[in-house]
Amino acid sequence: FGTSPSPAVNETHPHQWLGSQREVVWRFDTSTVSWRREETTVCISVTHNGDFDAFEIYGQTVSNGTLGLWLSRVLHHTNHAKGDSPKFAGLMDLLVCQGRWFASVRYAFVRACMQHIDQASGWERLSPQAPNTVPSNRFFKELAEVFDHAWSKEVAERPGLIPNADDIEDLASAVQSSFAEVLSEAAMIVLDEFDLSDEVMNKFCSEACKAFFNMDLLTAIHAFFKHAEGTFGVSAVCTLWPNSIVLAAKGQPVSLAFDMERP
Repeated sequence: FGTSPSPAVNETHPHQWLGSQREVVWRFDTSTVSWRREETTVCISVTHNGDFDAFEIYGQTVSNGTLGLWLSRVLHHTNHAKGDSPKFAGLMDLLVCQGRWFASVRYAFVRACMQHIDQASGWERLSPQAPNTVPSNRFFKELAEVFDHAWSKEVAERPGLIPNADDIEDLASAVQSSFAEVLSEAAMIVLDEFDLSDEVMNKFCSEACKAFFNMDLLTAIHAFFKHAEGTFGVSAVCTLWPNSIVLAAKGQPVSLAFDMERP
């Protein structure tokens, strides 16, 4: 079924915002008790029914229309579907980060280094005509490579490491201390443009590491519902967890049916 009164292919469930992306993903292999790094396809798909009215960002209640404009800039990809379901899909692309340094860095930058939605458009009021001043994916990729290098070094020395809170903060500190030496001049200019203090950079590195280890599909859904307004039910799946589906609802029931003749 469609997500808007006007039937159209791009309004039909399931919804994706970014669609399939090739990314470097880290997984813990229980059979070898070690971490495995691989490039694989990542795709998050969602369904939704009800009224997802708004989402709280930086303490501000953001309507669906404005949320779509913000997501287009943060994710550097536009979804032209008009319904509220695609915005939920976009938020899942932002929130689901576990095992992916690129997604973790992007999420942490939005969370720790930006303070207002209009910062995504050069402090102009968000509109279709407003510019996109969110750092590029190339910038996020460069930062992600620094985290990836530090984590690769860590697991080479401790292959079975299951990091605790102290390990995560140590990793964040190691990354932060290496930025000045390894980042390109262009990346340093971007950081300077956001006028980031040492305290903010500390928070950014910490948030990126926490997202990398903790922000799986279920945790992302929980984070979404914490800030979402409306009455609705959702489902979400991701190719990284092919045998899992997350169902959740706010203010309405969810019904499940099983076909016993299908495996």
